[in-house]
Amino acid sequence: MRGVYTNQADLWSIGVVAYMLLSNTKPFYGRKRRVVVNKILQGEFTFYSKSWKNLSDESKQFVSALIQVDSKKRLNAVQALKHPWLDTQFPLSDRIPEKTTLDSVHESILAYGSVSEFRKMALMIIAHQSTTDEIIELRKVFDAYDTANDGTISYKEFHDAMQNANASYTDKDVEKLFKSVGTGNDNQIYYLEFLAATLEAHGRITEERLAGAFDRLDRQVEVQLKLQTCNETLPSLLNYFSHLLFQFSI
Repeated sequence: MRGVYTNQADLWSIGVVAYMLLSNTKPFYGRKRRVVVNKILQGEFTFYSKSWKNLSDESKQFVSALIQVDSKKRLNAVQALKHPWLDTQFPLSDRIPEKTTLDSVHESILAYGSVSEFRKMALMIIAHQSTTDEIIELRKVFDAYDTANDGTISYKEFHDAMQNANASYTDKDVEKLFKSVGTGNDNQIYYLEFLAATLEAHGRITEERLAGAFDRLDRQVEVQLKLQTCNETLPSLLNYFSHLLFQFSI
């Protein structure tokens, strides 16, 4: 609100969101906007909701450590991840994928390398539309690959994971697989890209879901073609009307 932002502002936001998810109430409340803004600037909040009576002291400490006005006193991302409340509620053991899942993901990545670009786009759409229940195990695998915990998979992280799965891979093999999954030029694999490449670890995608994704792609292509046609036609139409106006003005 003061116009100075660093990544510590995201930690403040996480604290506010955690407060709201835990209690179904807002940390800063007031009937007038000026009152709310002043409370935010002062970091003035309490655990006033009845919901907090049934929640642990650790959860309150977690929220309080994040909703700190002074960013230097606020937990950073690494500290927040290591907070005792998270370790208690979401232990690391619950976030480690089973070996069978890791093996299935590995096989899916291998198969993904030979998939057509059109099918990859369809799988991206299906990945985007997937529910949490459908992809929760794949999320665990993504986190296992993402050892730096920064939300993306670097080439080194991917290389290490693939070597752990099969030590016979050459650097050239791994690089080829990495490029087949990551669609950008920033040497990173993003979560949605990873999901698209590994969705079939849970079994083959049904024809209905693929057909729905292809239909959506067709509609998007149709819209793009119409826009392209308009963009190509508009200049000639403008020239034509300009010519007509010029004729009338003579």
